[in-house]
Amino acid sequence: MNMSEVEAAFRSMKTEIGTRPIYHQKDGRIKVHLFYSVLAYAILKSITYKLALEDVHISWKSIKQILQTYMCSDTIFNTTDVYRVRNKQTTQPEAKAKKIYSLLNIKVSKNTVSQKYRLKYAKKIICLI
Repeated sequence: MNMSEVEAAFRSMKTEIGTRPIYHQKDGRIKVHLFYSVLAYAILKSITYKLALEDVHISWKSIKQILQTYMCSDTIFNTTDVYRVRNKQTTQPEAKAKKIYSLLNIKVSKNTVSQKYRLKYAKKIICLI
């Protein structure tokens, strides 16, 4: 890999992931920001590479557009007693999204997860509905 390939990769990442310049004042934050940028790009390339192995050649922009249809809703509320209830519900992914998830060996299903826990002790009780 040469420098022009690395530069092209980061230019691509800025457009595909939607990153923009962020100015940090501390060295530690700069290093963390760079780490997350490289990690995001590695994940992006890993996804497109795995799909290419399965003979699916689509851009990251198209992948993002297809996967946008899969939604998650998270609702948290307090009961009249000392409990807090959290419900997490996902939608059923569309056919194209299901295919991408399947090719990447990612299991998805429509479900609801409820968690109920005491506010004072925060002990979680998890049940699937």
